[in-house]
Order: sequence, then C-alpha cells, then structure tokens
Amino acid sequence: MDGAKLDAMKDALADHQTKAFLVIRNDKIVYEWYQKGHGPDKRHYTASMAKAIVGGVSLAVAMSDDLIELDDQIAKYIPRWKDHPRKSKITIRHLGSHTSEDHAKTWTGHGVLFEETKGRFGNIFTIQYGKDYTDIPSFQGGYIYLYGMENKDPTVDKDFLLARCDKRRLKKRSAYEFFDGTSEKPSWTGDLSKARSIFHMDDGVSWWASCTYTRQLARYILLTTHPPFAGRHNDHKGFGMFESQRPWGPWKTVVYTQDVGTIIQGMTEGISYVIPAKWILDEGKTMWMVFSERPSEPFYSFNLIKINLDIHR
Repeated sequence: MDGAKLDAMKDALADHQTKAFLVIRNDKIVYEWYQKGHGPDKRHYTASMAKAIVGGVSLAVAMSDDLIELDDQIAKYIPRWKDHPRKSKITIRHLGSHTSEDHAKTWTGHGVLFEETKGRFGNIFTIQYGKDYTDIPSFQGGYIYLYGMENKDPTVDKDFLLARCDKRRLKKRSAYEFFDGTSEKPSWTGDLSKARSIFHMDDGVSWWASCTYTRQLARYILLTTHPPFAGRHNDHKGFGMFESQRPWGPWKTVVYTQDVGTIIQGMTEGISYVIPAKWILDEGKTMWMVFSERPSEPFYSFNLIKINLDIHR
C-alpha cells in the first residue's frame, strides 16, 4: 500500500476531526494513527458507525458461515415473536431494507431514489404537518414535502433544496418534483439539476435539520445547527430558528447564534432539533423542542425545552 496516499488520507480525516485511522490488510495492521488525546486503549464513541459494523459486517460473516439467511424470520431468533400477528412475518431482509408498505406490518426494499451525481439532494427530511398530514394548507395539494441538502461545498453545506411528491407515489422517482422558482413565483421541475436553493446560510446548514408547520400561526419553523464561522460540517455549536409563510421562503430569523450555550445554558453542541406538531400549544405561542446535546455521553441523549413565543404581526 502507498504510504504517501495513506498519509494524505490521514491528514484529510484529521481536518474533519476524525479521532482514529486504522488500516488492516491480510490480517496485519499496516497503518495506525490517533488524534492527540486518543489511542488504542481509549474507548471511542462510534455513533451510527455501529450499525454498519454490528448490523452489516456481522450479518455478512454470519451469512458466509451459513448461520443465517436473509429470508429467515426474526421469530427464529426472537421466539416470543413467533405467535405475534405482525412481528412473526418480519424477516432479516425486511430489517435490512428499512422500508414498509403497510405501516410496518411487513417490510420490503425500494432501492435508491436519488442517484444523481455527488448526491446533490441528500440528508433528506420531511416537513411535519401533524398526524396523517392533517394540518397541511389546502394550496399545497396532496403532496409530501421534503428538504435535502445541496451537497456541493467541500467544507460545509450551505443550502437546502425543496422537493414534493404525490403521497401515493413515494417510491416512484419520476413522481418527485423540485422547486426551481422564486418565493414570489414558485415553480417545479422534474430535473434535479435545475433545482434552486430555498434556504442559504453562509455559516452552513445541518443534515439534522427539521421543519414543522404550525397550523395555529400559519408558519413554517425551520431548525438547523450551524458550524461556527463556517467551520467543518460535523461541528454543531451554532443554532438557528427561522420562520416563513411558505415552505420555499422567504425566511426570517427568529433565533440565531454561533454558540448555542448562550441561549441554552450548559450546552456546547446540539443535534436533531425538532418541534413535534402535536406539542404546539396555546394558539402556537408555546411549543416544546426535542434535541440531543453535549455535554452528554452518548451524544444521543433525549432533551426537552419549552419555548414561549412573543408574536408580532
């Protein structure tokens, strides 16, 4: 293996705050590096990487040893599910595909919807309109609306794109349309390459963003983290809340900070800020925000904070 290329990869990983880099070839360690303060004897929090290691590699090894089959029923390994009307039908393949056509009674794979170059529409999240989309404004029709990051900046992503799809055709790539108009003249196209940004922030946006429609106020509330001073995308010290009358903007700032600790005492970082539609009360003036924060181990802790809004019309 090329040592110079491995060094270059290590430097690139270090720039993204990677803590360790280990390469094993033919059962031998050929490259080993740790960030200052870390080492082979120090535990490192792996977050979602565990899914690939535990759920992916271990499954592949078990399959290669003929210990498990993709179409095995889960009840074979969890006997108490054997007589359950729904769980007894779930297979290993269903769990691996993470998709369902009948409200989780059974699961099937749908493949990749967005295969465009460099994943331009990535890290997707839907707009929350309450249970069964009952709060959606009539002018938006029978569509599901979703945002995706425009992945084009090597350091930090700065834009969100907007798409919509007939809620009866979610598995059909051809059914998705992308916003290509302006806030004054909205329009849609099936060509992702023509999609236009509906939200831009020089400090960057997050793949853990969320958007909730508040029926009581007829406003969209967009939440996102921001790397301070346009830092690396995995830095979540900043926080922003924005509002608009339309899902495509224009957006007004409700709260913005490059240091979330200035508004939520004791916090240093936060991810996955969400305001559930069912937790919006008092004609929209009171709402609860759910999020995960540091300092905490693991990062994925459950937190609630009550938000009281001063409404100016």
